[in-house]
Amino acid sequence: MGRSGCSESAFRPPHPAEPRVSQDPPCGARGEGDPGQCLPPSAEVQGALECCLRRRVDAQLPRVTQTLLDMVEAALAAVQTLLAQGMDRLDRHLRGNPSGARLRKEVYAFGEMPWDPELMQACYREAERSRGRLEQLVVPFGFLGAQSLVFEAQDLAQQLMADAVATFLQLADQCLTRALDCHQAAQQLEKVRGRVLKKFQSDSGSARRRFVRGWQLCIFLPFVLSQLEPRCKAELLELEGDILAVGSPALTVEGIYEDVIRGVLRQRIDGELKKALGASDASCTLDSCSEDPWDQAGADSLPGSPKRTVDVSATFVEVAVFIGETGGRVATDHNSDNTTAVLREWLVAVKNLYHSVEWRPAEEPRSYQDEEGPKHWSDARYEHVMKLRQAALKSARDMWADYILFVDADNLILNPDTLTLLIAENKTVVAPMLDSRAAYSNFWCGMTSQGYYKRTPAYIPIRKRDRQGCFAVPMVHSTFLIDLRKAASRNLAFYPPHEDYTWAFDDIIVFAFSCKQAEVQMYVCNKEMYGFLPVPLRSHSTLQDEAESFMHVQLEVMVKHPPAEPSRFVSVPTKMPDKMGFDEVFMINLKRRQDRRERMLWALWAQEIKVRLVEAVDGKAMNTSQVEALGIQMLPGYQDPYHGRPLTKGELGCFLSHYNIWKEVVEKGLKKSLVFEDDLRFEIFFKRRLMNLMRDVEREDLDWDLIAMNTSQVEALGIQMLPGYQDPYHGRPLTKGELGCFLSHYNIWKERMQVEHPEKAVPRVRNLVEADYSYWTLAYVISLQGARKLLAAQPLSKMLPVDEFLPVMFDKHPVSEYKAHFSPRNLRAFSVEPLLVFPTHYTGDDGYVSDTETSVVWNNEHVKTDWDRAKSQKMREQQALSREAKNSDVLQSPLDSAARDEL
Repeated sequence: MGRSGCSESAFRPPHPAEPRVSQDPPCGARGEGDPGQCLPPSAEVQGALECCLRRRVDAQLPRVTQTLLDMVEAALAAVQTLLAQGMDRLDRHLRGNPSGARLRKEVYAFGEMPWDPELMQACYREAERSRGRLEQLVVPFGFLGAQSLVFEAQDLAQQLMADAVATFLQLADQCLTRALDCHQAAQQLEKVRGRVLKKFQSDSGSARRRFVRGWQLCIFLPFVLSQLEPRCKAELLELEGDILAVGSPALTVEGIYEDVIRGVLRQRIDGELKKALGASDASCTLDSCSEDPWDQAGADSLPGSPKRTVDVSATFVEVAVFIGETGGRVATDHNSDNTTAVLREWLVAVKNLYHSVEWRPAEEPRSYQDEEGPKHWSDARYEHVMKLRQAALKSARDMWADYILFVDADNLILNPDTLTLLIAENKTVVAPMLDSRAAYSNFWCGMTSQGYYKRTPAYIPIRKRDRQGCFAVPMVHSTFLIDLRKAASRNLAFYPPHEDYTWAFDDIIVFAFSCKQAEVQMYVCNKEMYGFLPVPLRSHSTLQDEAESFMHVQLEVMVKHPPAEPSRFVSVPTKMPDKMGFDEVFMINLKRRQDRRERMLWALWAQEIKVRLVEAVDGKAMNTSQVEALGIQMLPGYQDPYHGRPLTKGELGCFLSHYNIWKEVVEKGLKKSLVFEDDLRFEIFFKRRLMNLMRDVEREDLDWDLIAMNTSQVEALGIQMLPGYQDPYHGRPLTKGELGCFLSHYNIWKERMQVEHPEKAVPRVRNLVEADYSYWTLAYVISLQGARKLLAAQPLSKMLPVDEFLPVMFDKHPVSEYKAHFSPRNLRAFSVEPLLVFPTHYTGDDGYVSDTETSVVWNNEHVKTDWDRAKSQKMREQQALSREAKNSDVLQSPLDSAARDEL
């Protein structure tokens, strides 16, 4: 997973300013996610393109490159001279023991330098001198934007000047505030001067590369497109599907065509630019800066980090938020997506909100040489992350920051008081405990003598918040705060590893060892809910897996909290919801349950699932006359299996809601439909897994009527706990996770004895079994044939709850008396295994509300019903299943690193 900081909504700066409006880059300066860079053109197009480039472009490319470089370098050199002269003047005035009024006047004059037309004339003249030579070079290509190009170079130089001046003034203010006298302040300003100039040179190197690349594309791309024969465009029709499959925003052949040509041309331009710069390129790459980083001077102003959306798979990002001086560091590298473009867009919009920033993008390389995939943590990746963290730590120390907060890019910090709460703990290293869909979190409670994770009985009570407080632990990671005011923090380091280090080469273990050697205790706090983090993916996972995993974290957040909205400073791609191949997707919701409706609609929209809202029948609002008019009669002898009560009006309304959908399916002839209730939570990769399942079902031509996504076979297996058993550590009964572990071994024993498993798997259809008794109807797929069978049973005249009726119809209900009233019981029902949905709340959970159980008896409004917390067997079974849901692992393979295992 990439790494980055918290949302700007979580940590607002103390004095926000109006964000600057982003300036659009030159035409053709696309982000890193161009399809032209990831999909080569066909041989036909490649041949024509190479011919055009050799004959018409290659001869001019070096001269145009050098002219553009000369123009921008001359302008930047003039600005650097002005900047140095201005800082020198301030230094001389300070050493001359000036009055406060005179010094303030000089500081004000220095701050106005970038906007002084007379001073900036030198920069303007240098850029203008190259205009004539440039126009002569580009006339053959039909380029008429030379004047705009000159203005862009001037604006770039002026903006870099303004950023450098702002950086100097911020650090100068610190010096003047802390210095004891003018002499000491002058000494400190001399150091600041060097740092600012070094930072300016590095920023200039990155800026000139972007400037030259962008304008070369503006000059050459339209010309190349106009020279290629029309038949080349036709060759790209066969590539359209492949490009769209990898996530290109291009929706037309023309767009694909241009993107492919751009990618090839950009490779040519980058090669020429690299040759032109050669060894003289003084710009700082991330790798070199990791070894010898800039001293943090706060180039641009920014908040903590962007909030990634599901459509933005921001990989390999490292952000450290400098608290105290409200500055930040953003470094991004090894990206195979559009991370850099997203971060840049966000930073430009918000940088004025903070005092200082380091922005360290590196477009190449796109991967590590020793990696197996984008999610593989190779030794090179571990080392690089350590160097990035160390560079950030050093920069924070150099700028005299009081605190530094590290936050991984995929961590969602939801509590706006997180920073204040961590600072109040007064610990050298302290982390907020983050929640996830499993037992995984950002701390360990135990560590082996080799530095690996060790299970301890202390972990689960902390993770579940059965014990609350701040606890001393051997490891925290992903999100944590370091108090740089404490002397002990001076001995902490991320890289290089301690000279006595012999454990696994893993960034979080290396830092934990550093804390141990420095005698700094790590702490994790769980007093409040702070935020969420995803469960780590496997090394073979893809960027699409990562995007969906992060989206699932957002869905989990919404179960008990408001949705984590994307930053308003980031352009979010338009969602394209679809019905996943179903004729209709229904979502049942009571009109008075607006909170559930909004959560479900947001969750379905996030997964790009197009749904039709169906207003549920409110059984509580139905009177006896309405019930009788529908011909509804309760099944003779029916009693709720948990409470011994008859049917409730809530259950009646629930049944009618499903019944109305079955009627619509038949009336409209819908061959296959998907039905959701509004109180479910989705498993990770829900949409993909369901679509794959339905493809397998169709491929095998399976005869099916209903496919349930949330059945439970606990009772069907005849499982009973050993009387009197209690866990020796927690005093609790057997958990569903322990039950699953036992059954895994039990099934192996059964296979060896060739004993048939009660849950019969469907041949050649993965993750599908024959359905067994269940008490949930959260989500299911129903066919036209299945809906006809359900209606033919005439259930209104012998009604029982819908989740009891369905098992009767596929002849798996354990009560034979109920089944005797229905014939035939030939519903072809199947169940997904592992499950794809779970309830948002289990019986007895905080926030648990039931419209079916908290109701009145169906034929007597004076007899109220409710569940009993103390006696509810259903609650105990669902609590066990809840633990299974939270600890289930869809990927079903061990994590690659013990450093990230707490499942």
